[in-house]
Amino acid sequence: TEKSGGCTWQAGQCGAVMKPTPPKNAISSGNITRRRLLLGAVGAAGASMALAGCGFALRGNLKYAFKSIHIAGSSQSPVAVLLARLLDGQVQLTESAAGAEVVLTVLTDRTERIASALSASAQVREVELRQFFEFTLQAAGSMAQAQAVPISISRFVSYNESQATAKEAEFELLYRDMRHDAAQQVLRRLSTYQPA
Repeated sequence: TEKSGGCTWQAGQCGAVMKPTPPKNAISSGNITRRRLLLGAVGAAGASMALAGCGFALRGNLKYAFKSIHIAGSSQSPVAVLLARLLDGQVQLTESAAGAEVVLTVLTDRTERIASALSASAQVREVELRQFFEFTLQAAGSMAQAQAVPISISRFVSYNESQATAKEAEFELLYRDMRHDAAQQVLRRLSTYQPA
């Protein structure tokens, strides 16, 4: 089992790998080639599984019971912008609530970083990255009080001050992954929503 970007996958689940036949007169070279091909195939399959598990999965065959939606509130927040991109072509995105069947209102979209583990000398050894997203969903024109839907995602990452620059780049990749994860959760909620 290996971990990549906060996700876990097992190379043994990636499927069988065909092994090439080594040249008759190059046994040592053949072994190296075979090993490289095997590791490459497993790595590629594992990376694909890891990305899918972390929220980079394709939209798939989600169906929606409405044809138009308006994204209100913090509509230019990172997750809201990603949602609009993922919904484009699936349903119509309207400029106002008046022209939509459903209104999704973004209440919160923020990230946090906290120290989750310290060394004996009080140096940070692990950090927790958090993505918070909260929204409401209701039929356009509805006067009912919409219930807020909170989404919270965390990733734990080792930290070393001597590698601060590289870690910042890793954090940004993980935040992007977490935004995708949050957006996918919202899409799944939308796929089960039945406007009154």
